[in-house]
Amino acid sequence: MQLGWIDFSKEDREKVLDVINLLTEEGAVDELGIGIIRDSFANLFFPGTSTIQTRAKYFFIVPYILKEVEEGKYGRDPGTILRRIDDEERKCALKLLENDKDGVIGARVLPARWVARKPSSIYWNGIRTLKIFTDDSLSIPEYIKLVCVLRQQKDAARLGNRNGGDNDNTDENDKDDNDAGDLERFHFW
Repeated sequence: MQLGWIDFSKEDREKVLDVINLLTEEGAVDELGIGIIRDSFANLFFPGTSTIQTRAKYFFIVPYILKEVEEGKYGRDPGTILRRIDDEERKCALKLLENDKDGVIGARVLPARWVARKPSSIYWNGIRTLKIFTDDSLSIPEYIKLVCVLRQQKDAARLGNRNGGDNDNTDENDKDDNDAGDLERFHFW
């Protein structure tokens, strides 16, 4: 989308520029395109860390919330789960702010607003790189979808064995249900 205007005075031009500046995101611009080289060296020398990761506590908080996802605490719909994760991160930040404002993500904007980059997105690469999460190829939304699919498969397998008890292999089928849709490959710790 292109935006244009005709200004008739210096004041009009300044007003429009002020509005446009309010709509732009803050952040660094990699005008020379060498950020990828810098990031490669950073990953080589300091794997799983970055300059925006200012507190180690989030390496525990984020996995704990995602562990609750595996346990089914936030429901079965991936979209709902992602919103609930965001809500939990925000509640956690508010709780941390009660004790200390130093090193809390969102301290400058809470409680009125929430941050654009959530703790889970900031720390996810480090959580994967440091093998706190055992599958380093998934993004958070992919992980959430996988957890939901595996949970549905496990529930379907469990329901499939409840067909009236005519089956001679009921005990064997119950044993199979215990490992159906196994999350062990993907979970934390």
